Amino acid sequence: MSSHRHPSHPSSPPMPSGVRVSQSASFLSTGGGGTSDGSPPHGISVSLGATFDYNGTPIPVNSGDVTQLRNSSFQFELTQPVDLGSIDDFLHWLHTELGLPDLSGEVQDLIDKLKSSAIGIIQQLGILLDDIYNATISITVLVINITPTTKIIKLGVTMTLKNPFEIIHGLNLDALGVTVGYTG
Repeated sequence: MSSHRHPSHPSSPPMPSGVRVSQSASFLSTGGGGTSDGSPPHGISVSLGATFDYNGTPIPVNSGDVTQLRNSSFQFELTQPVDLGSIDDFLHWLHTELGLPDLSGEVQDLIDKLKSSAIGIIQQLGILLDDIYNATISITVLVINITPTTKIIKLGVTMTLKNPFEIIHGLNLDALGVTVGYTG
């Protein structure tokens, strides 16, 4: 396993490759929102960022102020979308990782039969199902923000079709997305 050291700290201990950690410091209010002379409030906040590698997919994340963990506060945020693959990929994963029957071939056979239909609407349905089945699914939003008084959780997922689907001449469907949030 290769490793690297922080460039500004050559004597720092090596970190595993594929994991990058950055820290930032900023001012944190400890009370009244500043000092009487207008200087920033006292205190330090520390947030961590890391890029994890999951089977070749980089997943960058940021924490909130980790100094707030002592106050039972936790913040986590995905910093860029993460591609999960397609429904076909998911069915293969279920088979490989969990030993479930591999239905991907049967699903694709059904879609291919619909696509080869002589009936136009059935053929169009087959084309749409093929695009959905092979679409790229991405997590676009993942936010967890928990304080002693509030919980905020958001999850956003987007499905980008392999080929745009023409609804009517000139109007195509390229992607669908949904974001679900909870505040409590």
